Amino acid sequence: RLSARGGWFAFQLGRQEEALAWLKQGVALFRDKEHRQELLFCLNYLAAVMSYAGAYVSARTYCEAALRLARQCGEVHGVVVAQNILSQIAYAEGEFDAARRFAQISLALDRERANGWSAAFSLVNVGRAMLALDEFGGAVACFEEAARIRRAIGDSRGMGHCLNLLGDVAAVQGDTVAAQQRYGEALLLFEEISNLQGGGESLLRLGRVALAVNELADAERYLLRALRRASVVDAVPLQLAVLAELAVLRLRQEDPAAADLARLVLAHPAAGGVSRARLERFSGVSMPGDGIGFHTAALHTAVTALLSAVDPAAIAAEI
Repeated sequence: RLSARGGWFAFQLGRQEEALAWLKQGVALFRDKEHRQELLFCLNYLAAVMSYAGAYVSARTYCEAALRLARQCGEVHGVVVAQNILSQIAYAEGEFDAARRFAQISLALDRERANGWSAAFSLVNVGRAMLALDEFGGAVACFEEAARIRRAIGDSRGMGHCLNLLGDVAAVQGDTVAAQQRYGEALLLFEEISNLQGGGESLLRLGRVALAVNELADAERYLLRALRRASVVDAVPLQLAVLAELAVLRLRQEDPAAADLARLVLAHPAAGGVSRARLERFSGVSMPGDGIGFHTAALHTAVTALLSAVDPAAIAAEI
C-alpha cells in the first residue's frame, strides 16, 4: 500500500517521475486478486501521471484497464476517477465535447454518493470543457462550486487550480486585471506548498495575459520562469504550452527563429489543443500533413537553449 499512497502523494506534489516509479512498483506488486483495490488505485494514478506527461496513448490504456477493473469490483469511486482522467485526456487532445461527457458521468456519480471532495475534481473538468466551448456562465458556476469545496477542506493545491481557471474566464472575457489577480493568488498558494507544476501553470497564464496587453518584457519573464519550473518537474505538456506562447512572443518581435519553435510544438504529439490553436491562429504555421512528431531530445534541446540564454542565477532565484 505504501507504493500506491507514495505515488499519490508524489503526484499531488507535482513530482511526476517519483510518482511514476512508486505506481509502477505498485502495479507489479498488486497483480493478485487479493489486492484489486490497490491495483485499481495504481492504474488510475498511472494514467493521471502519463496524462500530465503528455503520453496520452499510455494514459488512455491504463485508464481503460482501471475502468474495466473498477466495474468488475463494483468500485464506484474507481469509475469516477477513471472517467475524470479520460476527460482530462480528451480535453488535452482538443475533444471538448467528449471531455465534458466523461466528466459529467463522474459528477453524476459524485452527486449520488454525496462525495464533495471527488465532486470538486469532476466540476473542474466539466467547467474546463464548458469554458473551451464558450459556455462561460456554466464554467464559472462549476469553478466557484469546486472552489467552495476545496476552501472548506483546506485543499491549497485544488484551490490554486480553481483560481487559475477563474482567471481564465476573466481573461477570455477581456478583464485582464481580474485575470492577473486570480493568477497571482494561485501562484502564491502553489508557492506555499512548493508545487512547481501548479506555479508554472500560473506563470504561463500571467505570461499569456501580458502578451495580450503587449507587455512583452513581462511576458518573457513570466514565461521563462514557467518554462524553468516545467523543466524541473519534466511536465512535457506544460513545457509545450510555454513554448507555444514564447513562439507567439518571438513572432511579435519578428524573430526568424519563431517559426521553427512553433513547428516543434505543433509537431509534438503531446501538444495540447489549446497550444495548437494558439499557434495556428497567430503564426499561420500548421501541423505537417504526415504527422511526424519531434522526439524528446528535440524538446529538451529547445528548452535548454531558451533557458541557457538567460542568467541561470536569475531564473533559479525565481523558481
